[in-house]
Amino acid sequence: MPQPSRTDDLRTFVHIIREGSLSGAARVLRLSPNAVSRSLMRLENELEHPLCVRTTRSLAPTREGLSVYASALRILEELSTLEAELVPVQGEATGSVSVSLPPGMANPEFTRMLGAFLESRPGLSVKLFLTDDRTPSSVRDIVVYAGPPPESELVAKRLGLLRWKMCATAEYLERRGRPEHPQDLTSHDCLLFAGDRPQEEWLLQRDGESVRVPVHGVVEADDTRLLNDAVRAGIGIGIRPSLELSLATARGELVEVLPGWTCLSMPLYLLSPRTLGTIPRVVEVRRFLERAACQLID
Repeated sequence: MPQPSRTDDLRTFVHIIREGSLSGAARVLRLSPNAVSRSLMRLENELEHPLCVRTTRSLAPTREGLSVYASALRILEELSTLEAELVPVQGEATGSVSVSLPPGMANPEFTRMLGAFLESRPGLSVKLFLTDDRTPSSVRDIVVYAGPPPESELVAKRLGLLRWKMCATAEYLERRGRPEHPQDLTSHDCLLFAGDRPQEEWLLQRDGESVRVPVHGVVEADDTRLLNDAVRAGIGIGIRPSLELSLATARGELVEVLPGWTCLSMPLYLLSPRTLGTIPRVVEVRRFLERAACQLID
């Protein structure tokens, strides 16, 4: 029987921390509690540090354990991505692929790129689901997720950083004046995202400087597409992805407010079930989304 590898021990350790016990990790991994305990001991011996504090009722990571856990997550993510890229795709990419996207990504430029991609892949189709849901669904073949993804069995690959900037129409700025400093936003009508908690302030950043500004919302919505329409209707100052805003300003449709300041930055991830890693149609769409993200985000 092959001996467990360092990767196996790291994967076991991640499950120990997630489950909060050796027995919980054993259930998830379908191993015996003794096997999980031996794996932890091997890792501690190799690293020459205790990684967990164990009692009869609880298990908690040490400071070194938390550091190893964070590193293990990164290593396992990169390994999963490498394995998916190296496995040859067998067969022709035909059929339908379901994709969940954040609404902010589904802009005209993305739609144009998608059309060109599908034209070059006869027999392939996609079902797009636009959602700001913070719980990625394993029912979809691929999930494009804005923000750090929650723990799940989905394989995650970071695509890049999505930066949002402030903007308005020229007509609105002529009517209400152009903000010259972040605090000027307090006297403007702002367009806010309606999430779990009220959006009462914007955190603005520039060259390492951060400023929290109280904002007043004349329109709040839980759909970024509606907020985009509200900005373009001249109702107030809103935020849009930086590349989308660059295209809109080049066409004279919007004006950037407080240039140089960023209102929101979040990583963009691609999530997919491990079992779909070599299915041709899923691999092709995943590769398209990775290429598209490179041209749509910073």
